[in-house]
This record gives sequence, C-alpha cells and structure tokens, in this order.
Amino acid sequence: LFELWFHLCPIKININQLTFLNAFNVASCDTMVWLLTVWLAVMLGFWKCAFTLILYVSIANAWRFFATMPGARPKRADEYICTQIPLPRFKYNPGYVTAFIPIVNSSVHHIIISACDKWMEGVEASRPGPCDGQCRTHILYAWAHNGAPLILPEGTAFEIGRTTPIKSLSMEVHYSQREENPDYATVELTYTPQPQPNRAGIILLYNAEATIPPHAQHFPTNISCRLHTEVPVYVFGIRTHAHDLNRGVYGYYFRTRDDRYHLMAK
Repeated sequence: LFELWFHLCPIKININQLTFLNAFNVASCDTMVWLLTVWLAVMLGFWKCAFTLILYVSIANAWRFFATMPGARPKRADEYICTQIPLPRFKYNPGYVTAFIPIVNSSVHHIIISACDKWMEGVEASRPGPCDGQCRTHILYAWAHNGAPLILPEGTAFEIGRTTPIKSLSMEVHYSQREENPDYATVELTYTPQPQPNRAGIILLYNAEATIPPHAQHFPTNISCRLHTEVPVYVFGIRTHAHDLNRGVYGYYFRTRDDRYHLMAK
C-alpha cells in the first residue's frame, strides 16, 4: 500500500535518503514547516501526496522516542537537575535501544541517562528537581560537551521495558550556566522491537579517594576491577573524564593466559 501511494505522489523522494527523515524530525526542526507542507499539498489537490508524506514521516519516527528534560530552570552555574522518564511504549513488549543522539544547547555540560528498576505509570516525565534520591541502578549513556552520538555496534542493544530490569529512565543534566528560559535538553533514542543477540553495558571505573599533593609533577593512581562472568565481553569504546587534572588516562586489560597487561586506549 505504501509503495502504491508513493509512486502516485507527484513529489519524487528517495525512500532511503536519511536527510529527508531528519528533515521531518519534530525534535530537530520547526514543526510548522511540516504542517505547512501537508496543508499546501492538500490545497493544491495532491491528496495522495499529503497522505504519502504523513505515512512516510510516521514510518521514519516509528522506532524512536525522546528522553526530554521537561522545562528545567537552572538558577546557578554548575547545577545538576534530574527527572524520571516513563516508558509506556514498552509496557507489554520490550524494546531494544541501539542509538543515543543528544539534542542540546550550549548551556548543557553533560547528560547521563541511567536505568531504573521501578516501573512508572503515565506518559509524562517527573518534575525537574534535585538528583538526590533518584532511582538509578546503572548508567546507559553519558554525553559530555561537544561529544558525538552513540551508535551501538550492529546486533547490540539495551533491552528496556516493564518486563526487563530497565523499567524506566533517569536523566541527569549538568548545566554549566544559569538559564532564564526553561530548558528541554533531549536525547533521541533509536530502538527496534526485534531482540538483539548482544546486550550492551557500561563498566564504570573511578577513584574518589586519591588526593594529589600540592606542586606534584607526577601522581599516578590506579583503578581496577575483576569481572566475574562466563559471558564474553567485547569492548567497542572507552571514554575518559578527569576534569583537566590529568596528563594521561590509560586503559588496560589483563589476560590470564599470558599473564600480561594489554593497552586498550590512552
């Protein structure tokens, strides 16, 4: 049916052209442009074309949803504001998140999307507020200023939904400056309803106890953990964060069969 209407439409559109899909993404363009386009097609008598546009955009946005800060108002610089986000779309069937795309302004220093093991009824995010007491079991995605979107490797995803350990989401936004107007920082999540063979995860390592002496030229500090798992682990990315206090951050893995450390990233 879609192919039939598509070929009857007088406007020629490449169905595989991703730029067209993004052009009608309501989170990243003016919605009025989209509405005026449909209205103009109807007024000119192109009913089939208008129907095609609506159907096309519906398909383009079918496998995505948005985690959005619902109008936060940071009153000072370096303020952390959190909200809890329900997942009503996945009440009965889980979804498999494959990508995270940030949509933010310059006042946002970083965003952290975390999992919560408590189901939330309703469709609206909780009121923005302090991050103390937020339901956060583990991190799913972290973005810092000027960072890139995260596209997971093919066949890899986070499983989310009421029947999974990830029943809702927690969103933390660190604002680097005060905002007079409400902020709606957003992360677009792409998902598929099809189960994926590999589960994504994050191993977080940090040292909160190291104290650097005054005037120290060299101060190495080590962080490590032992993984107790029989499941193979494939590392596809490493992100370092040291608030400009470091000269180098190195990541190694220890392989028992040769009793040696192997450099992964620096």
